[in-house]
Amino acid sequence: MPSPRAGFPLMAERPIQSQQLSPFEELYHCGVRLLHVDATFSENIFHPAMRAWNGPDRFDYTYQETYWRRLLEACPDARFCLRLCAYSPPWWDEAHPEELQQYADGSREAEFQRSDRKTAPSLASEVWRAESLQALEHFLQWLDTSGWGERVWGFLVSYGITWEWGILGTDRFPDYSAPMRRRFQNWLRETYGDERALQEAWGDAGATFGTAPIPSKAARERGDGTLREFPRDRPATDFQNCLSEANVGYLLDLGRCVRRVAGRRYVLGTWYGYTLTAREQTPFTGRYGAGGLMGGHHSLGRFLDSGVFDFNTSPYCYANRDLGSGALLQHTPRASVRHHGVHVYDENDLRPFTVAGLADDRTISIGQTDTREDSILHQRLALAQALCHGTSYWWTELSDWIGPYRRYFDDPALLSEISRHVEMFHADAGAAARSVAEVALVIDERSIAALDLRSKLFREEVYEQLSAWSWTGAPFDTWLASDATPETMRPYRLIYVFAPYLGPGLRASLTAALSGKVVWWGPASGLLGDRGRDLQGFQSLTGFSEPDHQGILHRSRHGAGGALYGPCAGQSPDHLRAILSESAGVSLLTDRPALVMASQRLIAAHTAEKTTLRISGGWREMFSGREGSGPVQIPARDVCLFCLKPSPEGETA
Repeated sequence: MPSPRAGFPLMAERPIQSQQLSPFEELYHCGVRLLHVDATFSENIFHPAMRAWNGPDRFDYTYQETYWRRLLEACPDARFCLRLCAYSPPWWDEAHPEELQQYADGSREAEFQRSDRKTAPSLASEVWRAESLQALEHFLQWLDTSGWGERVWGFLVSYGITWEWGILGTDRFPDYSAPMRRRFQNWLRETYGDERALQEAWGDAGATFGTAPIPSKAARERGDGTLREFPRDRPATDFQNCLSEANVGYLLDLGRCVRRVAGRRYVLGTWYGYTLTAREQTPFTGRYGAGGLMGGHHSLGRFLDSGVFDFNTSPYCYANRDLGSGALLQHTPRASVRHHGVHVYDENDLRPFTVAGLADDRTISIGQTDTREDSILHQRLALAQALCHGTSYWWTELSDWIGPYRRYFDDPALLSEISRHVEMFHADAGAAARSVAEVALVIDERSIAALDLRSKLFREEVYEQLSAWSWTGAPFDTWLASDATPETMRPYRLIYVFAPYLGPGLRASLTAALSGKVVWWGPASGLLGDRGRDLQGFQSLTGFSEPDHQGILHRSRHGAGGALYGPCAGQSPDHLRAILSESAGVSLLTDRPALVMASQRLIAAHTAEKTTLRISGGWREMFSGREGSGPVQIPARDVCLFCLKPSPEGETA
């Protein structure tokens, strides 16, 4: 069920570096009353001056407390969402060398993005977990006794690069520590149950739970360029899944600690499940984000099933954020997150014209606009998405952390526009945004571990195609395969599936969920099973006889619905429009490619050229206030948001 936005307001955020307060003040005067600010119960490796845990039973929160007071002097009615960093202090690492993350070459040091730190605890370390939870409990008790708890709305639990949640040092292939080796052996015992099953899966008659090693770096890198080969590569796949579960396990332990000590007093969120943005494992993806295939973000189902967290978040996807061609999408499968009652926040870190030319060292789409007019349109697109999709967001300002400090928001026209957006968002905050999408993208997160780490299949099929799907003129939803049921898939006319590896349980449930639907099976769908490549299983699942598509999209009848098989990679919005319409009868809401988002009450459109939006009833355009009925022309490069008027029968148009 959709989660209401009333309890999840807009926020303002910037890193604590240099303690610049102007972005907070500017957005506060626009009506934003929730400030997303840095905090830690232990250490912030990007800002060591914040250190709160100075030794066993020695805590000092003075630095952050002083900072919060300065914020309240500037923004007296504000409350805080604390970005609660969970890093280890240097003294802890020095005292526990055997508990540190270890790399394939035996070293325990790596370079982390924008930090001087070199070491980190193993995510499997029981010592680190126990002691860090004690430090978190101490911090929570201090919030209560100091009175600061009255000012705190909630926590955004953070660990990893750029304060998000991830595995530090993934470009160096962690983790060969003794704690992780024990965790892997226990994971195998929990997964396989008995050693005969392990030996069969690994193709190794000598494999045992007590002696199974972490696969070597060479074994983890090995593959045929697309899929791993089972049983040869099964240990590497198993370890990758174990790493994801160790990653989410620490996150859930921190969340459960908050619940145990503070109950539901604080709203609890984090950054996890970057399922849609997995790319091949490279030094860039390993050091700069959780988007690599080994990033530890592929246990989202466990996170969602836990019921611990109230919201989940990510920056907008970095594949293409540009006006006129890109989109502002989550890294996570939004429909699955909301299906589990977890709210979705976006980090709006779009760069306005006020910082055009700001230096950066990333090779990703940032969403830079160079004129006031385009910056306003970009912000309108962010608001339209939130209202149509039932999500929330915060504005973040990253200068001084990436390059010199330059003010993002101080342009009067831009601030005036943001003030309007705050009013519009909060006026609509209690309304449910129910999806009307007829297209679904379904991703099996465990298939990611079955890909060769060099494989570009996911990047080309999913990550780089998110913009093309956005510009078909038909809204779409994103789901985890584990959440696909006959009920959740019922509204969709066409369902694209990325699932090269399927175990027997998920294979059966996915088949039942998609029965009677038009399904577009991505390359190698279900071709890899627990015993290796399974041509018969592929044929039974998809209805096609040959997995070698040779770059061609094939069509057939299969069961009560229809089926397509082949690549999505490289398909243009025009080609996707034709496939949606001709193969599945999907309703295209525009006469040409355009970015369209919709709920039962709202339709938003962003265009590259003049476009007709097909609306059947009355409407009011929320940015201009104009009203009308029926189809409407959207000017080139515009962003429009239409509120649909109820029909005489009480239904929306």
